[in-house]
Amino acid sequence: MKLPPEDDPHGDKAGAVPRDVVIKVLGENDVDVLNLGDNLYKLSCGKALEVQVLNDMVGGMLIKRLYKKFDILLTDFYYDPLTRKHRFKSQD
Repeated sequence: MKLPPEDDPHGDKAGAVPRDVVIKVLGENDVDVLNLGDNLYKLSCGKALEVQVLNDMVGGMLIKRLYKKFDILLTDFYYDPLTRKHRFKSQD
């Protein structure tokens, strides 16, 4: 069994995706995204409402929270369902 890295025990950095990709995926899934300034975004869809700080790279833990809250497939944040290609290739 491989242990997670000490500096990222929950895989937050490992699952990070650029903010532009996250906003695009949310929009594709009928989530209204309003930029409030200073990386603060209001996310709403139906009765679900959330205000979150979305940095340049959105961590994997926040992505997991968003996919559950807005009923989005987790894989949609990482793979484009139409082209079946990666949305983002990490620089690691």
